[in-house]
Amino acid sequence: MDTHADPLVTLLDLCRRARAARSEAERGFLRVNDSGALTPYRQAALWWAAGGVKILSGLVQPDLNAPYAQWLQALARDCSQARPAPAALTAGDLPPDIAAAWADWGPAHALWLPLPTAPAHAAGGLLLARDEPFSPHELGLWQEWAEAWWHALQALRRASPRRRGWPGGRETAGALPRRRLGWRHPGVWAAAGLALAA
Repeated sequence: MDTHADPLVTLLDLCRRARAARSEAERGFLRVNDSGALTPYRQAALWWAAGGVKILSGLVQPDLNAPYAQWLQALARDCSQARPAPAALTAGDLPPDIAAAWADWGPAHALWLPLPTAPAHAAGGLLLARDEPFSPHELGLWQEWAEAWWHALQALRRASPRRRGWPGGRETAGALPRRRLGWRHPGVWAAAGLALAA
């Protein structure tokens, strides 16, 4: 993908690749490692309330016992509880114990992208970090990509009825009503190439 491409073209390409991915692992890798084509970042982490940090950019398998992963867990948990909507962050936006270690582990600016509304045990989100602030325009692009990726992931889970859809393994995603998943954006369904059932 041309790094100088129109961001909307890049977004459509990422949505196409998310639909074409054949596994959750492939979609997760796309979300954390290949999404830099949309706007640049230095670090990315995909986090679930059940299971913690699942994917870190540049790593095959994160060590959840490593100090960096432990700090990311705390950061993502705080973001999940305090920020239900996408938000740009700096150390000053966080509790003192998390903020104190920020300079040790991350660039100056971060972006928190929660997954669309879901049961508490299935909460999750994507953390991005880099040296420069994220602009409102970039935040909009990332929010659209986050929702399209989430819906593509749910389509994969519904296509595999025996698979436990949520990371916590308590419910199958296909059995949940749409209102609990917060699927309120028909435009996102269109961007993800999915049809919203009546």
